[in-house]
Amino acid sequence: MTTKEKVKRRIDNLPEENIKKVEEFLNKLSSVKVDKKNLTLYDFKGQFDNKEIRNRAYE
Repeated sequence: MTTKEKVKRRIDNLPEENIKKVEEFLNKLSSVKVDKKNLTLYDFKGQFDNKEIRNRAYE
């Protein structure tokens, strides 16, 4: 049984007065936006591949 099926089954067994609370919670949950940080990427053309970066930084 998938998680979605388990949640549906539990909702079906809830008393009617709690269904409204579940709906409000789901509305809040779907309105939350996840902030994705934009990372700047650089292409070093492999010069740091398989290297000790700390030693290379202090050269």
